[in-house]
Amino acid sequence: MIKIVALNNDGPEEVSEEELELTKEAQETVAEAEYVRAIKLNSKGKIDLCLQLLEDLLKTQVLNENLAGSSNDKLGIIKYNSHKHIAALLEEKGDDELALQHYILAVLIDDTDVFTLHKFGQLALKLGVLDLAEYAFETCLVRNSTHWLAEEGMLQTLCCRINMLGAFNWATKMLHQNPHSDNALQVYQEIASIFKGRLLGYDTSCLPIIGTHLLDYEMLKPAALRVENPNDDAENSVVKLQSHKTKVLSWLSIGQFIKDAYSERKSSFFMFNLEDILLSEPMNVDHQGDVLSDVHCISSDVPKVALLAQTSVQVNEIELDDAVSEQFDTQITNDNNNDDSDSNAKSDGCETNKTKPIRRRCSDLHFLEQWGWHKSRRYTSRKKPERDEIDVSLNNYLRKLFSKHTKKISLNNWPFRDSAEEIGKQINAFGCSHCRITYTKETFQTKTQDEFERFLKKFHIIEINLRYIFELRLVYLEYLRLNASGHYKQCLACLQQMSQIMSACDEEPFILHLPNLSNVCLDVGYIDRLKNDFQQQIDANRIPKLFENGEWQQLAEIIMKAIESSNNDYENEFWFKDFTVQVQILLQSFWNTCSYENCFIWSGKCLHYIISNLLAETRASRQKQLAELHNFVISYIEAIILNEGFHAVTHLSDDGLSRLVQNIISILVFYLDGIFEKNNIQGQELDFKRLWVVLHQILLRDENDCPNIFNVTANENEDANELIPKSFSLLFTAHEFLGKRQWCSKDNGEFLQYILDAIALNLKAPIYDGCRDLLYEHIEQVTYCLFKYPQKKARSRHLEDHEATQVKLNWLRAVQVFDLYRPEKLPEFNSYKLESISSDMEQLLLKIISLMPQDLDLSESVEHITKFIEGQLESLPEEAKAFKWPYKINSIFYLLADFYFKSRDFFKAIKYYILDLAISPVRFDSWAGIALSKASKIETKLNGLCAISPVILWEECEEVLRCFECCVNLNRYQALLWIEYGSFTYTIHSYFSRYLKHDSENLSMEKFSNVEEKKTRMLNIAFNCFSYATSLQNTTTCPEENADANDEKWLCQYMLGKISEKRKEEPKVYLNHYLMAANYLYENNATYPIKLNHSNPTTLSVEALEVFYRINASIIKFLEHEKEVTRTNGDLFNKVLKNLSNSPFAYNKAKVDGNSLNIIKGSLVHNFKPPEERKQAMLPQESPNASRRESQVRTSN
Repeated sequence: MIKIVALNNDGPEEVSEEELELTKEAQETVAEAEYVRAIKLNSKGKIDLCLQLLEDLLKTQVLNENLAGSSNDKLGIIKYNSHKHIAALLEEKGDDELALQHYILAVLIDDTDVFTLHKFGQLALKLGVLDLAEYAFETCLVRNSTHWLAEEGMLQTLCCRINMLGAFNWATKMLHQNPHSDNALQVYQEIASIFKGRLLGYDTSCLPIIGTHLLDYEMLKPAALRVENPNDDAENSVVKLQSHKTKVLSWLSIGQFIKDAYSERKSSFFMFNLEDILLSEPMNVDHQGDVLSDVHCISSDVPKVALLAQTSVQVNEIELDDAVSEQFDTQITNDNNNDDSDSNAKSDGCETNKTKPIRRRCSDLHFLEQWGWHKSRRYTSRKKPERDEIDVSLNNYLRKLFSKHTKKISLNNWPFRDSAEEIGKQINAFGCSHCRITYTKETFQTKTQDEFERFLKKFHIIEINLRYIFELRLVYLEYLRLNASGHYKQCLACLQQMSQIMSACDEEPFILHLPNLSNVCLDVGYIDRLKNDFQQQIDANRIPKLFENGEWQQLAEIIMKAIESSNNDYENEFWFKDFTVQVQILLQSFWNTCSYENCFIWSGKCLHYIISNLLAETRASRQKQLAELHNFVISYIEAIILNEGFHAVTHLSDDGLSRLVQNIISILVFYLDGIFEKNNIQGQELDFKRLWVVLHQILLRDENDCPNIFNVTANENEDANELIPKSFSLLFTAHEFLGKRQWCSKDNGEFLQYILDAIALNLKAPIYDGCRDLLYEHIEQVTYCLFKYPQKKARSRHLEDHEATQVKLNWLRAVQVFDLYRPEKLPEFNSYKLESISSDMEQLLLKIISLMPQDLDLSESVEHITKFIEGQLESLPEEAKAFKWPYKINSIFYLLADFYFKSRDFFKAIKYYILDLAISPVRFDSWAGIALSKASKIETKLNGLCAISPVILWEECEEVLRCFECCVNLNRYQALLWIEYGSFTYTIHSYFSRYLKHDSENLSMEKFSNVEEKKTRMLNIAFNCFSYATSLQNTTTCPEENADANDEKWLCQYMLGKISEKRKEEPKVYLNHYLMAANYLYENNATYPIKLNHSNPTTLSVEALEVFYRINASIIKFLEHEKEVTRTNGDLFNKVLKNLSNSPFAYNKAKVDGNSLNIIKGSLVHNFKPPEERKQAMLPQESPNASRRESQVRTSN
């Protein structure tokens, strides 16, 4: 038996046929079966076997791989449940330390199970590992804020840590939630009894609840908390402060006293920390959703060594192995750095203990070891080479494209007034000169003696002017009454009177304290703020009337002040509705007053506010409101840029422009980047078209400022994608991402139409020659989504079906589409059919013509052309006086006529040729096409079986003759046209000859002479045409036009010979023409087969046979009609016949063998053609007039 070995076997040993490789799916199945078996053992009470089986299962390699980057959730669940069950079993057996370790490993895999987190926290608390306990309880509460067991555990943990502030806050919170909580009440009362009299003004709502740790832990030790006399608090403090009193009052002594008093209070546990009482700035909500705030238990304040939780009891220390510590550190890093989750997911998985597991009977794990699946073995499959990952996300693309505008700037959620830092800088900029002078203690006291005396006076003497206070109280009471009644103007008058009273007071500044009115303090600043508020309220009441009267300037000023002075109350539904209306009226006011700069600046601010809230909003109703406001604001930005030009963005500062770009990028990435689900309707109400348009205009401005932003010269090895301008690439990328979500044709395809407008004007510029083919692929995708053109076929692989709704085509858009797809060079009348338009484009052109407006009526011009062809008019209209047709579509009728002409649909061809002549009466190819079409119709009649009226036929022939005359008048150097002209007239001559031969007896003398005259005229015209064509073939004038006519030299000589024979000229004349025709055929590589295949004849074989036959027939006819033959003619006939007997035709000796000729000719043509045309050149082509010329050869008398 022959043994077959795989070619890719790189192992040194041969592998037997019986040895198989276990697939990964089978390994997963075995692992799952073993886990189920372990659970069954546990249910049967076999705890030791269950525990051993689970531990061995965790040591297998399939569970020790890096599951973070795997999409297989089953293995992760098995590993998590294995750790959880091992921890529970170990806890039952009393091995708490090892159980805690497995709880940690389980939580690192999945921290969403509150039951496991609570068990983890209770065990950690039992062992005294307080950091882990606090982490477990906090995470449990994050997952379920109403988990009361976790609340009890957190309270117990804080008490064990001797964190009095945290325990007191936590107990207070628990009592607010459940007043009957015994543990919380006991802790609250105990701490309150220790700090008796010092917690009366303590506001617990201002302190953080979870994760609050005092900076100085030594102050919370039990020894320091014992107060000898709890009741003696105030008196002891007064006694201790006696030692700090000073004999001399000065700035220094008073400041020292305050410092000593603070230290004394601090030692009595009155701790004051600015970081604890100052409110931090609100965090910006991340647009990724409702992401939980920083988990305090895994913050930077907790060192990593705290995971070991060293306590005073050495027995309770938990020694975690290095793998667990490393994995736990990785978890901490991942929690604190969510943006780096992708890179952290690649971190190595933990390594397990490498001791070999004990094999047991009836265990399926031995199969894993048998097939090399043990952790000490490696897979036989080869490792895939690592490749550089390319970020193809929309975020990465836009960030690179707008790297100039993605610099870091401060993004405040309320952008309608300056930030506090800027205000502070402005205040500091006006510091007086005294603040910059440095004094000694004595000099400073001397210089500020007056201020110090006034300072002391405030503490010893307080002058109260009862008259001022009485008047202020009365006026303020009146103000309160009017305010409650809604009389804002009267309130403003009261405030003005109060301001005058305060100004008249000698004491500066005067302050009236009103403790019964929520501790209101009336001073000049407070009154001024009230005045401004009421003035704004009065102005707000005037807004409806101003809007009706169209007083836009006042409206803009009022609303600007209102928005700038208001605060961000986003959660208030009524405030947000008012804000929405104010923004709409403000932008409309700016637009109506042509204040585009202010409109642009405020639109940018409003857009930033809208997007920053929209990305974090989860309520559907509010999302809809924000989306509508977003569409309204972005419409003004787009309108200003499109009307004013892309330089309108200069209205914004550099930071403002960067903020605008970053906002647009953030919302585009949020809704368009990532995987799309068809059932997901999120973002459909947003107007993405305007966002992309604004980005495109900004990029156009950057390209205009940097003209060399893309490479102009195209190298052969350079990618065409790199030559596409960035502004074009942005639009195509936008179409791609919108198309994936089937949004590209929204709003009647406005964005796709914008793409056409942006690209159509510059598409045919020479600068885009290197990438024009790729640009056309993208444009075809655009028009396919808009109008379903071009049709998606098997060869159109670049077209994707975006399931777009087809847009109705209008005239202006139709003109643009035609200008995009019209051929750069119009096909000529004698070109091949491949150069004509396709059938898809024919349907498109017919649809465009159906949309033609009424003001482009060509009926009058068509009637003029028709009358001229019929002979009713003697002259054509001049080109300058022709119908004024849009220049972009002046060839639409000609393309249709050329398509029908080469499809041999001559009726439609004539129709559209006449329409084209109505626009361009001097187009040579149209006259040639209509002449050939009419001639072909006449030939079809002549070859048919129906009866033909000579009168009607002659009228049609005269039309053809007029068309041919127009052609030769426009271009006398087209030899092929002369040949066609002569062929047609000779055909008519042959018809009249047959007509006279058969019906001469039935004709009167007048009709007979008339027909004879026409027959002679046709023969003379044919002679002139072939003679002139022969002269053109023998000259060098216009060689490019007559290149194809050189192959027709034999036909001209052949037809001249036939005409000479008809004219009864000497045999020498027409035999000479026939012999020249035979020679030209030989030079043109004619073939002379022994047997002729009429269905597929070889090159010019039929023509050669016709010429050979014509020579012999002409001699026989001459001998038949002439009774006497001169010696000259006899010698001529003998010479001719002798030459024919020795000619290549007689001996079947072609100049080149037929097969060799086809090969050589095909290779030459193939090599001289451009690469893109070689494939098309391989297809069989046929000249539109070839069949008619071939039939002309067979024309006989």
